Amino acid sequence: VLRLAIRPAPPRPADIEKHSAVRVLFIGSVNHGGEFWSKGGMEVLESYRMLRKRYGEAVELNFRCWMPDEMVSRYGSEPGLRRIPGLLPKDGLDRLFFESDILLFPAHNTPGIAILEGMRFGLPVVAKDIWANREQVEDGVTGFLVPPSPSVPYYLPGDVPNWSMDSGPFLEHMVRMDERVVADLVGRLSEMVESAPLRTRMGSEGRRAVEEGRFSIRTRN
Repeated sequence: VLRLAIRPAPPRPADIEKHSAVRVLFIGSVNHGGEFWSKGGMEVLESYRMLRKRYGEAVELNFRCWMPDEMVSRYGSEPGLRRIPGLLPKDGLDRLFFESDILLFPAHNTPGIAILEGMRFGLPVVAKDIWANREQVEDGVTGFLVPPSPSVPYYLPGDVPNWSMDSGPFLEHMVRMDERVVADLVGRLSEMVESAPLRTRMGSEGRRAVEEGRFSIRTRN
């Protein structure tokens, strides 16, 4: 297996402000528009709504993704939600990782590099246990994986992976919320919110895997 690899994170800017709330980060498409549903944007917003009810101001959400109008109406005024819908320069995206504490990425497909981006910045990851995610996230070590919804058909006829993003035959299933998946995400996120040592340990393991482990460029090469 020739694994994906990524460079270590750049130096942390000296002017990154400290924050008391635990900040959850969701990165959808790097483009402006599209890929909200396929990246699990609905599960992110509903999970955050439940976390905010449980922890109040102790938790915040950095949401770097386009959001459909109906989702803006439903969740856009949620306290502590920072919406970042437009494009960001590379250093701006880096700062977003530095300013966050947890990467939440419940996508319906395996990301190319998003999970490794979180790991290289020392963020523990919460994702779905689908496709190749378990090859990137070591459950209980660098983050947590939750089982996907059994109602979502993750293969097209002939076992062809569905990369149709927010369109095609997949969409009708992605717009339906699975309460069990959301509950699992909230449960795992709560463990991280309540334990700074857990976040630190998992984040450090992820960063080590990028800097000198199986996801380092040197090891890959």
